[in-house]
Amino acid sequence: SCRSRCCSGRTRSGRPSRGRRSPCRARLVRNGIPGPAHDFIMGLAATPDLAVIACAAREGDDWAVLVNDSSVARSVGPPQVRVAPDGRVAATIVLADLRQAMFSNGVEHRSHDKVSEPVFSPDGSRLAYGVADGGLMAVVLDADQHRYYEAVTRPEFSPGSDRLAYAARRAGRWCIVVDDEEGPWFEAIIESPALFGPDGRTVAYAARHAGRTVLVVDGVVQEPEYDGIRQVVFDGPHRINFIALRNDTLLAVTRTGF
Repeated sequence: SCRSRCCSGRTRSGRPSRGRRSPCRARLVRNGIPGPAHDFIMGLAATPDLAVIACAAREGDDWAVLVNDSSVARSVGPPQVRVAPDGRVAATIVLADLRQAMFSNGVEHRSHDKVSEPVFSPDGSRLAYGVADGGLMAVVLDADQHRYYEAVTRPEFSPGSDRLAYAARRAGRWCIVVDDEEGPWFEAIIESPALFGPDGRTVAYAARHAGRTVLVVDGVVQEPEYDGIRQVVFDGPHRINFIALRNDTLLAVTRTGF
């Protein structure tokens, strides 16, 4: 087992005590054994068996990404740390020029204005995250950056880890991007990002189309239209359930045969 034992190194106002060592130090306690002391510890992440434990730790004004109590990366701001089931560690770090970069497997990737939290695939073999540069946003998958948009949502992997989807906005309209291929454009995506079926092949979501709400399956608009759609879920690879609103009446709808 593991836990953090600390007084958090904060002032009475609740703010971190910057530029000086806190009299109350923070330690990560693992199997009853306290680790090294730090001013503050946050963002604890670990593998299911606790073989790999990672977190962000602060010493004065400096931050570090710790993996099993060893510093693997430095940051001038709080890192966002994630651990994959296989023990791979990724973290969003802040550089000296206040740009941000993704750190993974001992490698610091290209810097950007902003970098979102890392997202691992279910099997831990792939890594995706969002970036922002000059007011535009893009998704990076395994260090391969996709095209820029006005906005993108948090990327989502398929259950088999081989596909990736997210919502993107351009010229005020939205689409679902699956494997870097744009789907049809809509006024809005209601369920975002895309929802993969259990086999990872089918993608379904709700969207606003010509002032109405429709179910979209693999890029094809399904009839009929509704006033609203919520809670789109798969019940097997070829069955979708959702709640729809039509004429002030809530409907429980099941769609098959796609």
